Amino acid sequence: MADQELKKQIKQLFSDLEAQLKFEEVVAEGEADDQLEALFSDRQLVADSRPAPVQSEAVGPGQQSTGTNPAGQPSGNEEVATDPSPPPYSLTPKQSEWVNDPMLRMAADPDPEVSQMALKTLVEMGEVVRKRALGLAQQPVAPLHRGVEAYFSYLLGQRVVYIQPGSFLMGSDPKVDWLAEKNEQPHHQLALPGYWITRYPVTIASFRAFTGHTSQPLSGSDFENGPDDYPVVDVTWHDALAYCQWLGELTGLPVALPSEAQWEKAARGSDGRRYPWGNHPPSSAYCSFERTVVGRYSPQGDSVYGCADMSGNVWEWTRSSYRAYPYQADDGREALALNESRVVRGVTFNDPGRFTRCAYRYNLKPNIRLHSLGFRLVIASV
Repeated sequence: MADQELKKQIKQLFSDLEAQLKFEEVVAEGEADDQLEALFSDRQLVADSRPAPVQSEAVGPGQQSTGTNPAGQPSGNEEVATDPSPPPYSLTPKQSEWVNDPMLRMAADPDPEVSQMALKTLVEMGEVVRKRALGLAQQPVAPLHRGVEAYFSYLLGQRVVYIQPGSFLMGSDPKVDWLAEKNEQPHHQLALPGYWITRYPVTIASFRAFTGHTSQPLSGSDFENGPDDYPVVDVTWHDALAYCQWLGELTGLPVALPSEAQWEKAARGSDGRRYPWGNHPPSSAYCSFERTVVGRYSPQGDSVYGCADMSGNVWEWTRSSYRAYPYQADDGREALALNESRVVRGVTFNDPGRFTRCAYRYNLKPNIRLHSLGFRLVIASV
């Protein structure tokens, strides 16, 4: 439990927030900025000698967290990509400092009482906080991102993990991997901006919230085939996009399907490993060879970033059109209006050793439905 004196300070902070921050009445965003900066400038409220907190398990109201393993941390050997153009929502050093102090740190506090109070307050602050949190995507500060992960997880009702900016090895080299397919070549290095991705595929329970609160027509009726904590299946690529749009409007976050490159980096990290867990072949200890509850094979089957079920369980839609490598994000393959086959990733059956590899790619028509086909989400500010 957190120190009682700290809790008293936190509760006083929240009382001050209720009296001071009336964002719906603030017309100019600059006025809200001034209020926030003044409020967060008092470092004494969070001064203590405790170690940096671990990632909170908090999810949104009414949602249940699956799995008990905190998200894994990056290996730290990635090269940070350089981009001459500033990303949207970019922060000044001063803004980054006060966003980290103290509310997002509290959101990741191991004490549920502290983290829940902080998360509820962040939600009440509204759009100004969301924008600043998104702007932190290109600033890989680990303690800060634990708070952002907790905040976004709370908004979405689904656990997310942060993928830091930098390069990774995409595709396969037949000289290194004898199972390499032609469509996985050439093996190439690719730099990506930072982003967040859901730790698990979207579940039946999460998708049911969408179908219960929208008039969006779905192409199938079998998506509830299984328990609540199984991945949703029998959804077309268009159904998955509709879910992303609905959840984005609901939360105010840029929710999307992962690109093929985002999916692969989250699965294999920056070291070019064959499987999420390393280079040793798959077995029933690391992944499922059939559809099952999400997170069943955590932590032993997780990627270096803490993503679960990226090999096995179900296929997953990406937003990318199926085109030849090397991957180029600006060549039209990410255009959503094109009626082209889309890349799917991540399943195991028939030949587990081949299909469980992080680099394995397949394609399906966007209107197809399968009992083994689901999806996960990303949040990206660029």
